[in-house]
Amino acid sequence: VDINITSDDGIDVTKQHPTTIQREIKYGIVSTDDLIEDLMCWKYLYLAGRMHKPTVEIDLIINAEHEEQSIVVNRRDEIAEAQQQNLLAAVSASILIHG
Repeated sequence: VDINITSDDGIDVTKQHPTTIQREIKYGIVSTDDLIEDLMCWKYLYLAGRMHKPTVEIDLIINAEHEEQSIVVNRRDEIAEAQQQNLLAAVSASILIHG
């Protein structure tokens, strides 16, 4: 069962029913642009807040052309950089709030 969630601020995440691959995992699908914007700017703080916890990247590239793979890798680098900025911002905010 897929559940499509659009927050009041407009982020669109499709939550998937928990899946079992050796153990149960929860996952959602979101556009790369929305993810990066939330990680960098905390526009929604919906995904960025969830990614303050440990996450695991799942590689789903199957039978991709070489040219397509390089595009995906470039976006992965962009997501990784945005995630690092997100975590740094979270630690900085915590220090400012709690001293």
